[in-house]
Amino acid sequence: MRRVYGVRNVVLVAVACLALAACVAGKKAKGPGAYALEQDVPQVVAVLPAGVELARAATEGGEVDPADAEFVGGLTRSVLRNQLAGKGYLPKLDNAVDRKLHDNPGWRDMDAKALCALLDVQGLVYIEISGWTMVNAAAVETFMLSAGARMVSASGREVGSWTETAEKQKFSIPTSLVGLVGTLAGAFLSDSPQKQFRHVAYDWGWKMAQVMPDCLEGRSLPEIMLVDSNVDVGVFGAGERVAVKVFAEKDLVASFDIGDFRKGIPLKMVGEGEYEGFYLVRDGDRTSGQPLTVRVARLNGAEREWIEGEALISLDGVPPSAPEKPVYRAEGDGVHLAWQLPEGEEVAAFVVERNDSPVGEFTRIARIEDAAFVDSEVEQGRAYFYRIRSVDGARNLSAPGKPTEVVMPRFDEMTIGGELSGTLITGNYRVERDSVVPAGQVLTIMRGSRLTFADGAGLTVSGRLAVKGAKDAPVVLAGERWRGVTVAGGAART
Repeated sequence: MRRVYGVRNVVLVAVACLALAACVAGKKAKGPGAYALEQDVPQVVAVLPAGVELARAATEGGEVDPADAEFVGGLTRSVLRNQLAGKGYLPKLDNAVDRKLHDNPGWRDMDAKALCALLDVQGLVYIEISGWTMVNAAAVETFMLSAGARMVSASGREVGSWTETAEKQKFSIPTSLVGLVGTLAGAFLSDSPQKQFRHVAYDWGWKMAQVMPDCLEGRSLPEIMLVDSNVDVGVFGAGERVAVKVFAEKDLVASFDIGDFRKGIPLKMVGEGEYEGFYLVRDGDRTSGQPLTVRVARLNGAEREWIEGEALISLDGVPPSAPEKPVYRAEGDGVHLAWQLPEGEEVAAFVVERNDSPVGEFTRIARIEDAAFVDSEVEQGRAYFYRIRSVDGARNLSAPGKPTEVVMPRFDEMTIGGELSGTLITGNYRVERDSVVPAGQVLTIMRGSRLTFADGAGLTVSGRLAVKGAKDAPVVLAGERWRGVTVAGGAART
C-alpha cells in the first residue's frame, strides 16, 4: 500500500503531494460491506487510538512532525466516535478508554474478547490512517485524509470494514438536509492548516457514517454534518469570541458548552440546518484545557452530543500589568522610548500609542516584542504624548498608564523675528531683526534652547519674558554684535 504522510508549509513538494494524494484516492478500496447478523452489531463500543505510522516524508530529508501526526490521529478518532453516536451506538469517551489502555500497555496483543472485557464494551472499532496530507504552501494547498475503520464484536467476529478518502475540494453535502448548499469554500482557503484539515476530517467521517451499519438498538438521533468553529485559536483573551457554527438537520434546539466553565450557550438557527452562536470572553475570565461540546435536540427529546477532538480551549481575560519605569528622550532621529518588563509576568509584546494631547483617542503606532522603540514619524517643534501597554499571550492589553509628554526639539535652526509671544519649545532659533514681546503678551523660552541674534538685532520686552533654563539644559541668548535684551518700564522677566 502506498502511503502519503502529513507535511505542513512545504513549497517544493506541493506538486508531488498532489500527485500522491491522487494515487491514494485512485487506489481506494472500500470494504466488502457485508455485515454480521443484526444481533452481532454491538451497541456499546470503544473507538481505539488511530494507527498513524510516522515515517520520513517525501521532502528534502524532513520528517513528519509528531505533533501533526498526533493531531490527525486524535481528530480522526474523535470524528468517527461522534458519527457512531449519531447512528445509535454508545461509544465510550476517549479519555475513559485511554486510561484503561494506559494501565495495560500490552493491550495491542489482546484478543477482541479480552479487550472488550477490559474496556467493558460489546465491540471494538479499529482505525488505520493510510494517508494524509496537510500542505499549506504559497502556491498549492492540499488537505487529504484516507483512512479505514474495522468493527469487531466481543465474540471476535468482524462486523465490517470500510475505507474512505476525503479532500478539501470535495465536500459531501447530505441531500436530506434541504437548504444546506454552502460549502464554506471562500473562508476555507484563509483558515489555519489545522482548521482546513478539520473540515476534511469531518467530510471523511460523514462519508464513513453513510456506509457503516446503524445500531438498531439505539435511538434515532439528530444528524450533524459539520461543526465549524475557531477552537484552533487555543487561548482567547478578553473581548474575543469563541464562535461556533453547526450544520445539521433543521428545527433543532442547539447549544454548546466550554467544558465545565460555561454550559448551555445558545446556538440560534440562522438558516435551514444552520446554527450559530458565540461566547464573548469577559474581563476576569480564566480557565484552561476545556473541551468544546455541541448539543442538539429534536422537539421529541432525542438529543445528540458532539465533542470536538484535538480542540481544548483556554480563556484568559486577565490583563497583564503595564510596563514599568518608562524613559523617553528626543534626538535628531526621533523620540526614543524604553521601559522595563512587568516583574514576574510573561509578556508577548508591547503596544506603543501616541496622541497630540493627553486626552482623547490614542493611535497605535507600533506592536513590538522588544522593550524599546524609536518613533521616527515625528516633526520638530511639536509635542507628543505616549502610552506603552503590555500584551500577553492571550492578546490582552494592559490598562493604559498616565500619558507622558515628549517635546521634539527643533534641531534645525528656525528663523524668527518681529512680535514674539507664546512658547518657543526646545530648539535652535535665529532672530533676524529687532523683536519685541508686546505689552500684555508672554514669551516663554523652554530649557535647552539657543537664540542666535543677527548683527544689530535685539529683544525688547514690553510684556513678560519667561526663561525656563536649567543647570543641565541652559537657555542661551547670543550674537556677535547683537544689542541684547531690553526690559521696558512695567515689563517682567522670570
